[in-house]
Amino acid sequence: FSEIFLFLQKHPQVNHWRSAVIFPRASLEPDDAIAYGVLLTSDHCQRVYLDQLPDHPSVSLGLVQLMVTPPGQAPERARQLISQATATPPPILDLDRIIELVETILVYKFPQQSREEITAMLGLSALKQTRVFQEFYEDGQRDGLEQGRQEGLAEGLAEGRQEGLEEGRQRESLALVRRLLGRRLGDLPEVWRDRLADLGLGPLEELAEALLDFQSLVDLQDWWEQWQQQQGAMLAALVEHLGEPLENWDPPLLTQVQRLGRQELTTLQGDLPGLKDLGDLASWCDQAKQRA
Repeated sequence: FSEIFLFLQKHPQVNHWRSAVIFPRASLEPDDAIAYGVLLTSDHCQRVYLDQLPDHPSVSLGLVQLMVTPPGQAPERARQLISQATATPPPILDLDRIIELVETILVYKFPQQSREEITAMLGLSALKQTRVFQEFYEDGQRDGLEQGRQEGLAEGLAEGRQEGLEEGRQRESLALVRRLLGRRLGDLPEVWRDRLADLGLGPLEELAEALLDFQSLVDLQDWWEQWQQQQGAMLAALVEHLGEPLENWDPPLLTQVQRLGRQELTTLQGDLPGLKDLGDLASWCDQAKQRA
């Protein structure tokens, strides 16, 4: 409710609103809701309990249920949703969009799995027939492997392939963010297309999640400024802690830090006391890249 009224304050042209409060089950609803009682009982608000929905809900409701499905059951439920959508396409979401949403949900449920492994969970034969697979998976992997081969000529095949796969993931994430922003905000100005192209994998993945709440370019600008402020504060803290001005840093290392996402910057802030010099920072960045 705080976010709703903050949004209304920032967008005075909006006069009407409704909300849905979604719980996996009724037992998780807080007992003490006195502060929000008037709102909860008004026509503006509706409670939804996912365990009380029909056993065979629509595809749209099934996507919501998939978010709280236990990981052990999620792959099978995801395959059922794709099969259901293929047999009876819903009127609002096309099949490509449904598969995109299912894949995204599984990525968050299985953070240690690669996108290739997530794709295998869903069935390669189904995904290979969709535009989202061809654009975001095959293109990214092909470009990444090609880049890996080029790097491998100079630095060794194994290292080159790893670099190529990372480049492929970055291309894939960039394509996804551009597509989603286009749907949310329309055609982006050239300045934003250039900014997005310079983002690393971490910020791109965080932006892909955050943009689901964007209503205008103002929200994108707010997200960008918050990330820039956190990045600037982190660089200042590193300079002070390590005693090395930025002009003494190797350019690739500075670029690595500047391409960290907000979650990675928060982790770096916590690990800062254990870093003794720029070499330790470079090792930390390499480990962060491997974790990603």
